[in-house]
Amino acid sequence: HAGQCGGAARCTLAASVDWAAVARGDSAVRTVELKNPTTSEALATIGEITSSGGDASAFASSGAGQSVRIPAGATHALQLRFAPTQAKAYLARLILRAADTCPDQVLKLTGIGVEAVLDWSPKPLDCGYLTPGVERVLEMTFSNQGATPVQVSNLRTSGSDFRLLSAQP
Repeated sequence: HAGQCGGAARCTLAASVDWAAVARGDSAVRTVELKNPTTSEALATIGEITSSGGDASAFASSGAGQSVRIPAGATHALQLRFAPTQAKAYLARLILRAADTCPDQVLKLTGIGVEAVLDWSPKPLDCGYLTPGVERVLEMTFSNQGATPVQVSNLRTSGSDFRLLSAQP
């Protein structure tokens, strides 16, 4: 016997999952919590990942197309993977139901495939022609397009004519 959901608000799941930028050929995992809002064990339903633009194959879940029993008030961690094969924006959807007494909900899946998550500018860092003994200071900026913080360390220059003055966050 399934417990009563007690209102659509208690059945509400995340509306979207965004991976931001992931390097082409790499993958990233996000977790969506399916919470059983009922007072007894419930059957949560995980649909297939679909897309009208052919992007569904970039997303995966071991639970897609299955149902899972969740004890009263408990949660089930649904692992979702994004693995872009091209440098472009991806969009797909996944139909989820938190419990058999809850309505189907659409989970929007988005991510961007990029050539590199960590980038810098300018490229190249060109000092131009300088008279021997004259020094020129240039700035290089690193940018992280991904959703995970990155710490840049062990920066070095090539050749004895160049040196790193400082690295600031």
